[in-house]
Amino acid sequence: MENNKTEKGNIRQLIPDDKNFNKHSEYGMSLLEKSVGKFGMGRSILVDKNNRIIAGNGITETAGAAGIEDVRFIDTDGTEIIAVRRNDIDLDTPEGREMALADNATNKANLHFDTEIMDIVLPELDINPADWGIKGVEDMGLSTEGIDGGEEYGEFVDKFKPKLTTDDCYTPPEVYKAVKDWVDKNITPLAGREIIRPFKPGGDYQAEEYPAGCIVLDNPPFSISAQILSFYMEHKIPFFLFGNSLTLLSARREGLTYIVTGQRIEYENGAQVPTGYYTNLCPEIRVWLAADLAAAIREAQATPPDLPKNKWDIHLQNAALLSKIASRVNAKIPAKSSAFISTLSDGTQIFGGGIILSDTAARKLYAAQRQAEDERRKAEAERQKAEDERAVAINLGPKERALVEMLNRTEQN
Repeated sequence: MENNKTEKGNIRQLIPDDKNFNKHSEYGMSLLEKSVGKFGMGRSILVDKNNRIIAGNGITETAGAAGIEDVRFIDTDGTEIIAVRRNDIDLDTPEGREMALADNATNKANLHFDTEIMDIVLPELDINPADWGIKGVEDMGLSTEGIDGGEEYGEFVDKFKPKLTTDDCYTPPEVYKAVKDWVDKNITPLAGREIIRPFKPGGDYQAEEYPAGCIVLDNPPFSISAQILSFYMEHKIPFFLFGNSLTLLSARREGLTYIVTGQRIEYENGAQVPTGYYTNLCPEIRVWLAADLAAAIREAQATPPDLPKNKWDIHLQNAALLSKIASRVNAKIPAKSSAFISTLSDGTQIFGGGIILSDTAARKLYAAQRQAEDERRKAEAERQKAEDERAVAINLGPKERALVEMLNRTEQN
């Protein structure tokens, strides 16, 4: 059946599979991140009629972390091939062939079946994994066949040797401290409580000792967040965990609080991931918008301040200042309106030499800069307006309105 219906949307419309059979591998996700960073998006993903992801949970998470938010939906009933044409790529070029290699290598390295979820879901639906070539536990785990221990893989593995925890490798200590201090101030006092960080190489969070009064405050593998949350909720273990902000609300559980900051964290492997948090310590709150935590994380990641900058009189210009102005302004400074200068009367040296301008030339240059800035702001406002007009409206239907009314009644009781 031919169906050419297409529409543009946003990554937030995509709903991750909360029972995804593939929990992925650390190495596979690192290859996926590398591939998206180098080549952009290649393969399409598959969603059902409700935008729930059937295939492509890992690439969607990676794309979101890379800041790719635009989505193009193509409706089909499975009777046609949907071909994604990259009009900037030629297969018989180094880029094209490396992209093909990256696609195959990533798919191979990033398959790691989640046997616990499969054991729950498949029998309920009378699905036999053997029908798809999965015959035993040896077929369920991470395949390392074909990995020859090359330098890049070796470097990756080195990061996970027992001398370091996963968070030592990934979460900058300053960021972890900022989060810990926020929890101590806003969630629960941490003085006298044992803080458990179970997500370490070779560790098993399910076999970890959790003494009474402890709290888990850690950055777990995002790909198995659903499994981890289920374990801690079921065993009533207090926790405050990092999570992927873009898929935060896909973990639908009563008694769970979702802390949203809108803040990216740059982890020590260079990945910049929009990060949110889960906790079971304040179950009366569903969603917590935490601007103060976002500010603390920004401060923790801030680069040291530069040396104090000089505030130049508009009459004085050097090559660096003129270069900055020239990126925004077309202007000509007449010879009769300017003179060369290298040292001021107080002995200040002008690095690289400079020029001094007449009042008229200085005023014209200042006015040109103001005009350029006004035009930039106008263009930005027009761009934002156009983006708002293209935005896909997501409205409430009768079912959702009924839910709102139910919540209104619940609040009044």
